Amino acid sequence: MNTTTSTYAMRCGVRRGRIEFMNSVRAGQDIAYYVIVSLVLLLVLWLNRNSTVPGTGVSVAAFMLPGLLALQVAFAGAFGVAPSWPPNVRTGPCCDSRRCHTARSATSVAN
Repeated sequence: MNTTTSTYAMRCGVRRGRIEFMNSVRAGQDIAYYVIVSLVLLLVLWLNRNSTVPGTGVSVAAFMLPGLLALQVAFAGAFGVAPSWPPNVRTGPCCDSRRCHTARSATSVAN
């Protein structure tokens, strides 16, 4: 793949990612998921704010925060993007064969 094709595929993938993100922001169920999960995580961290890890001076909340963030990213990556990808391979907003001749490359970059 030459640089022109890969640049075009990258631009097409970024455009598709932006469109999918804007669709996610406008969807009520996605907003509810983000709010509910964030509130639950904040509640767990708040309830553990005064506890410390035995043998250290580190609070349990500070110890849990990186793992909870990583779990959230992994869960969103696995269950947020995967179900929406197969139906959009042929009918994607920017990877239509008339508009994006490197549709397969752009789909690989976007997902």
